[in-house]
Amino acid sequence: MTQTTATAKKIILLVGDAILLYGALALTLILRYGQQEFALQWDLHAEPFTAIFVLWLVILYISDLYNIQKAKNNVHFYRRFFEALIGAGAIAIGFFYAIPFFEIAPKTNLVIVMVMFAVFFTIWRMLFNHAIAPRILRRRVLFIGYTAEMKELIQLFSQDTQLGYLPVALVPLCDDDDVKSLKNTEVYSTLNHIRAIVTAHEIDTVVLNLDMGEQYELTQELYELIFWNLTIINGGTLYEHITGRIPLSVLSESWFLENLQSGYAKGYDMFRFVFDVILAAALLAVTAVLTPFIAIALKSTSPGPIFFAQKRVGKNGKPFTLYKFRTMHALAKDGSAELENTPQLAQKNDTRITKVGALLRKTRLDEFPQALNIIKGEMSFIGPRPERPEYIAKLEKSMPFFTVRNIVRPGLTGWAQINYPYAGTIKEMVNKLQYDLYYIKNRSIMIDVAILLKTINTVLRRKGR
Repeated sequence: MTQTTATAKKIILLVGDAILLYGALALTLILRYGQQEFALQWDLHAEPFTAIFVLWLVILYISDLYNIQKAKNNVHFYRRFFEALIGAGAIAIGFFYAIPFFEIAPKTNLVIVMVMFAVFFTIWRMLFNHAIAPRILRRRVLFIGYTAEMKELIQLFSQDTQLGYLPVALVPLCDDDDVKSLKNTEVYSTLNHIRAIVTAHEIDTVVLNLDMGEQYELTQELYELIFWNLTIINGGTLYEHITGRIPLSVLSESWFLENLQSGYAKGYDMFRFVFDVILAAALLAVTAVLTPFIAIALKSTSPGPIFFAQKRVGKNGKPFTLYKFRTMHALAKDGSAELENTPQLAQKNDTRITKVGALLRKTRLDEFPQALNIIKGEMSFIGPRPERPEYIAKLEKSMPFFTVRNIVRPGLTGWAQINYPYAGTIKEMVNKLQYDLYYIKNRSIMIDVAILLKTINTVLRRKGR
């Protein structure tokens, strides 16, 4: 139900944007040519603008404008929108002038359509977040149990109303001082009369704690709710759908046995193999062209080798050598920015990064030589980022299940990379593990395509680190 609701919201937003694009085009043609010539002008403009609109919707998607969790009416959201729209407009101009198959070169019309769509889009998203989603798509939630994940969900739902969940009642099943600070959420101290709570608050979604265990009293109450028109969902499942990561509290040997497999569908495996080989070959060709220019830039600004090689852990724990363009000052003979036996994670504003290296990191150009690792079968284009053996040894002490991520080949990009900032501490690396496990559990062609498109967005926005 939760996944269906989220998908429904995205479809509504997508269809709404498509209607606004065609509406902006129709209004532009009426204003410029009048109603008498509208039919003729529409025939001339509909086909080329349809191609443009499809491309624009893809650009809006990779800019995270259909990510419900990020679709807030704030400065950051609309800044992403206008950046995406400017880029889309530039591509549209190139489209009309580079492809001489159309009878129009609509410079003025294109600008007017963009301006109108920007206005319509802003109004539409404000209307959706403040009127449509809260009233039509919002679900009233009763939480039973109060784990760290449930606390995070309650806070998230209270702050991000566009998610469509309203936490109205809670039975914590524990003593927690944080419960007293909850606003607009009624707290009950007993499991008795769950049905009465559901009725009083018009609950349509009951979220169960992940670790309640066997409780006969609660089971009897919930059994009666099976025949009511509401949804009963495990808290871990809801947390996974909303955040795109696996909650740490559910991890156990049985969870891994039930959810993670080293094998996968043959069709998917074949697609991934062909995808990796073709894309890696193309990337390797681009790398060969760029290498002389990058080499000159690196050598002229800092001493050291052009390429940087480092030991990483691959599929099934097999070590391999990962290749990158050097981005830091060389402190060791091999070009490393570390002294012997002193591994150090890169930090924000790390002083070891050179000026050229900073540009390579922001554009992800430093990762291009890993196309060779993909060709050799050591990596894939999409998967968890390969970690260093030294860090894995430390992470296993605080997170015994960390090495489970190695049941798939590591990737050049991945679900964690597009959803979480660079991990500069052990704690942050553990947080990224939650995203990696989500990807391994749910990996599919659709998710891979989404990751690839959003990685392109990261590169174009120079958000690498």
